[in-house]
Amino acid sequence: ARMRFPPLEPKTHSMGIALALVLLAWARVGVRGEQVDTKSNLYAITEENAHLIDEGEWMLEFFAPWCPACQKFDPVWTEFGQWADDVDVRVGKVDVTAESGLSGRFLITALPTIYHVKDKVFRIYEGHRSLDDLMTYVEEKKWQSEDPVPWWRAPSSPFMVLLGATFKVSMALRDVHRVMTESYGIPNWAAYGLFALATIIIGVIIGTIIVCLADCFVGRKQPRPRPPPTGASKKEPEPSEGSKEASEGESNAHSKEKGRHRRKGGKKND
Repeated sequence: ARMRFPPLEPKTHSMGIALALVLLAWARVGVRGEQVDTKSNLYAITEENAHLIDEGEWMLEFFAPWCPACQKFDPVWTEFGQWADDVDVRVGKVDVTAESGLSGRFLITALPTIYHVKDKVFRIYEGHRSLDDLMTYVEEKKWQSEDPVPWWRAPSSPFMVLLGATFKVSMALRDVHRVMTESYGIPNWAAYGLFALATIIIGVIIGTIIVCLADCFVGRKQPRPRPPPTGASKKEPEPSEGSKEASEGESNAHSKEKGRHRRKGGKKND
């Protein structure tokens, strides 16, 4: 006889479905960490998997879907990705419209922009954008004769990380503005007014927090004692009674001596 299991209760069935969805979500996150197009052998680099470029040799293209020059260069870059294994390099693409943080960290000012990355050393590729030139650049290691970007401009430097965060905040504010005007029908002037009010409120809150922290950790300084006025003269100590009597006796003896000298002088004149 076959064993029959009791039917699952509704609660158990729901928990099983929820667990399956969680596992599926984790699996999708793990797959997204690579995001490799098997046909073109191109890596889609995002904020989540940007750590991949820290190891090995990479060629990265920063593009935008609306850019005509990027659209013209896309077939060459796709073919270059297919030959990447022959020259032992990884080829990736970064969509600046979706990855504003990476666009800020790499300081992208023109499209398309190509970076060569080797062991966390970044160089901007400025050669011709043909397949032969790209292959020769990597195969013959022409990047060794080029200077890397300065340390402060490297994407891992604190300045570029801060700039990338600024780019992300600006893009988030733009999305909020679009939702306010398009979805809720708020006029542009009212949306900008709300942004200004929110900026003032946030500034006041941050300033208050900084002042409170300064008072807690630094503390208040004790006031310094005021120096005495420069024109004030020091008071001389009053003489005691014994010193007064001694001084009076000296003055009397001195006056008697003067009187004797005067008398002697008068007798000589007579």
